[in-house]
Amino acid sequence: MIQLKKFKNRFEAESFAILLKQENIPYIIQSADAGGQRPASFSIDAAIFVSEDDYEKAKILLQE
Repeated sequence: MIQLKKFKNRFEAESFAILLKQENIPYIIQSADAGGQRPASFSIDAAIFVSEDDYEKAKILLQE
């Protein structure tokens, strides 16, 4: 897995992940917010990781 992008918070990462899911691109969201359960989860960075095979396709989605 390779990091595609770091977002300001989990909400932004989850919003972009919808596009990845629609394109059948597997992903992992990594954050230190206990899965969105911490009260301050909107202020904790979250990163999306995709496979190296899907990286270029996912990167194009970021630019749209």
